[in-house]
Amino acid sequence: MSKLCGLNVVQLREELQKRSLVTSGNKEVLVARLREALIVEGKNPDEFKFDS
Repeated sequence: MSKLCGLNVVQLREELQKRSLVTSGNKEVLVARLREALIVEGKNPDEFKFDS
C-alpha cells in the first residue's frame, strides 16, 4: 500500500482513471487532481493508502 506522495505517474493515472477524471499532465498536476478528488470523497489525502 502506498500513500499519495509515493505513487508514480502510471499509478496516479490509474487512480484518476478509476474516478473518471482527466489523466493528462505532469506528476505535480496529477497529484493535485487526485488530492482534490480524495477530499471530495471525504478522505484525507495525507493518510489515504492506495493498493499498489
